[in-house]
Amino acid sequence: MLTRARRSLAAQLTRVRRSLAAKLAGPEAEEAAKMREQLARKNERIAELRVRLASQRRTPEAAPAQGVQAQPWKEVQAFSSAHNVLASSVPSSVDAQKVESDGSTKDPELSVVVVMYRMSEQIGNTLRSLTPPYQRSVRPEAYEIVLVDNGSPEPLPQEVWGVASNIHYHYVSPDRANSNPGVAMNWGVQLARAPILCLMLDGARMVTPGVLSWGARMTRLSASAVTEVRGWHLGPKNQKKSIEEGYNAEVERQLLESVRWQENGYRLFEVSAPSGSTRFGFFGNAPESGCLFMHRSLFDEIGDYDERYAHPGGGLVSLDFFWRAVTNATTVFTLLGEGHFHQIHGGASTGLPKTDHPETFRSWKAEYERLSRPFFTPFPYEPILVGHIPKECEPWMVRNSMKKREVV
Repeated sequence: MLTRARRSLAAQLTRVRRSLAAKLAGPEAEEAAKMREQLARKNERIAELRVRLASQRRTPEAAPAQGVQAQPWKEVQAFSSAHNVLASSVPSSVDAQKVESDGSTKDPELSVVVVMYRMSEQIGNTLRSLTPPYQRSVRPEAYEIVLVDNGSPEPLPQEVWGVASNIHYHYVSPDRANSNPGVAMNWGVQLARAPILCLMLDGARMVTPGVLSWGARMTRLSASAVTEVRGWHLGPKNQKKSIEEGYNAEVERQLLESVRWQENGYRLFEVSAPSGSTRFGFFGNAPESGCLFMHRSLFDEIGDYDERYAHPGGGLVSLDFFWRAVTNATTVFTLLGEGHFHQIHGGASTGLPKTDHPETFRSWKAEYERLSRPFFTPFPYEPILVGHIPKECEPWMVRNSMKKREVV
């Protein structure tokens, strides 16, 4: 199947080359020259990043002079694009949920900021997916998780959020909470202490085992880099459709139990469907990401999440922030073989009745265009695919490669 995917990608490249050749022979020669110049600059950037990766591989224990460039991640294998560098053994026991740190998170290198609202079961899964031993090639003392509970009726029980010693739970009472989760995210970033941020605006999104290791490693290469993780919906279809056909929290609970995801989180690919923003999987551009890595300096530069968005759930505040992030970044990485997976929880989008979808989206779109930009403004970035291909993800690679070819 991977051979078919490679052939498809090769065919796409051939079509691009032929198109460029046609332009060189016709009246669009000047435009073609610009395309070649852009491609040359991109290749130079890729070569520079490869040199930095090679340097990390040769001296994994070296302590860099700059704090931003520190290496908190314990590598278990040398970096290789042809292998799963995260393929370390994972304890099969799921009973030990309390992870004791080797030390405090006094000076974390990564802050994972998660916003939640009224989702006790779902946030429990998300937090377990963000902590060792599920997360591979990371040390608990090297990062912190800032969990902001944005207005749930009651505080989250400690047995839910206290699964690891590096989790810091902050409760915002309903009378102080804002319906726009971007406000809570901005506050969470203020509480965060690390130079690199991982932003998760919806706490119902579980992640695969290599997200933190890969995301932090790639973002660390440049202060102006952004690393985005693609999203899927748990269940047989996009959750809006699945819910109409009877999919609910109990069905999802049984689905997760059937794949024993705590032992191997890549099995989540086997029980998921693409979200609306990930219809091409890992290929092409996406309009948003529910798990986004960047340096704090870039977050400050682009101006936080827009707190003017007033619809419950924030409307399209995530799209606006993502557009500004990738527009201002010099490099955008897309993690290959990793993902985040949305759990059903009655959210502002997936939890809407079918009859309310069109009118609600029109309202979100109008707010987006009033506060930000025309809705169909292209997302101006060319992602660089980095990562690995777990065997559980191979069918997605083939399927999305064929789908992308159909529309080229």
